Amino acid sequence: MSELFTHNTIIVNQQFTWTANAYELLDEEGHQIGRVQEENVGLFKKILKFTKWKSSLGFKLTYYDNDDKPILSLQRSVNLFPIVSKVTILDANDVIIGYFKQQFKLFKVNFEILDATENKIADLKGNWKGWDFEILDKAGNKIGMVNKEFEGLKSIFTSVDKYIVHIQKPDLSQDFKTIILGAAVAIDMILREYSG
Repeated sequence: MSELFTHNTIIVNQQFTWTANAYELLDEEGHQIGRVQEENVGLFKKILKFTKWKSSLGFKLTYYDNDDKPILSLQRSVNLFPIVSKVTILDANDVIIGYFKQQFKLFKVNFEILDATENKIADLKGNWKGWDFEILDKAGNKIGMVNKEFEGLKSIFTSVDKYIVHIQKPDLSQDFKTIILGAAVAIDMILREYSG
């Protein structure tokens, strides 16, 4: 089991790059415990990221531990209807463990969290600004949070963001923790990096 899964709070710190999206994963003390890297970003895709078509582009991001071993990935296929995005979460062996499925709701940012068989296991509910999200189990109990921290002028002039992922129920299964760990980057990619 990766060290990432032993932490109940993980800071997801986006790195400023002109090409592929990249994030540092930090513990509560600010020590790096992993990283996330966008994969397969060719010249054509780099150009399209600066157009109105970027919200329809697919993406793949891989999470790596400190030994550079892949532990999970997030993938979205080309999406012709970007207001209902669906992101697939895969483990280190490329086995599907779940999905984030965006829900269209007026003035709300909501995602269903689905297991590998596409049964709903939780909700990811955000406020209208899309900065703070609660992760609620099927009974409506809060089991985690994703909060965006404002990074000052850096946030205004670049697309660099910082999120804090809190797992409030430490006895969750590793698959469920893996899905929650993917939440911040999925939110950032759908609502910030690849929005129209």
